[in-house]
Amino acid sequence: QIASDRADYGGDDASDDLSFLSPGDESDDDDAPRSPLPSPPTSTPASPTPSEHDDPDPSSPSPPPIRSSGNLRVGLRQQPRFERYAANVALLAADVLTPVNFKSAMDGDFKNEWTVAIVNELESHHTLHTWDEVIIPLKTPIIPTKYVFKVKPQLDGTIDRYKARLVTQGFRQIPGLHFDETYSPALRYDSLRLLLAHAAYMRKPADSHWQVCSADVTSAYLNAEVPDSEQLHLGLPPHFQSTLTAPAGFKVALRCRRAINGLKQAGRLWW
Repeated sequence: QIASDRADYGGDDASDDLSFLSPGDESDDDDAPRSPLPSPPTSTPASPTPSEHDDPDPSSPSPPPIRSSGNLRVGLRQQPRFERYAANVALLAADVLTPVNFKSAMDGDFKNEWTVAIVNELESHHTLHTWDEVIIPLKTPIIPTKYVFKVKPQLDGTIDRYKARLVTQGFRQIPGLHFDETYSPALRYDSLRLLLAHAAYMRKPADSHWQVCSADVTSAYLNAEVPDSEQLHLGLPPHFQSTLTAPAGFKVALRCRRAINGLKQAGRLWW
């Protein structure tokens, strides 16, 4: 049947390429005319392109080094330049992890810096005569102390100094035993704005009156003395070298002489 169809549509000159016929195209209807379809074009295989992992041709010129912006490296030959710059970068205060207690400060990378800050804090308390070392009975309630660590930055963000402030845990104070009154008056911002506005209105260029000045008192609470009627015994802070030795049934404590930060009555004593 295929031969007769070939004779009807071209005779012997018809193409013998019957590859376009698929097994599914053969039909039982012998009377249906079939037209020869053109053969699909054969594509010439493309020449293989060299892969980026292949070895380059020694005769071809080497490409220039890859350049990138930002903090990325500029080529492989300039890597030491960036390492040299990284070694000279100043450490910022925001990059230092502030310890939350004495143990974390001594276990961190800045142990020496925090140790110097603690020694300076204890020396300042010794100079101001903040406490007296005493021996008290073992069951006498005391107020625990702790250090609050802070990294003081400069204007450009670099580290100015490491600060360790000794504070008391005022929430451990017993009412009636460690304190009675805690009220201290404070200035309202409305009153402050009124005074500043009145000074700006009354001040004249040639007048020396109504000039606004400000002052800062270093360790303000430590300038207030604790009266003898208030018996405040503090626990020994970490890294403190005591000169007393308590016998059996007694312990060494610090009799507080000045208002330390953390006391509930520190603001009243300073006022």
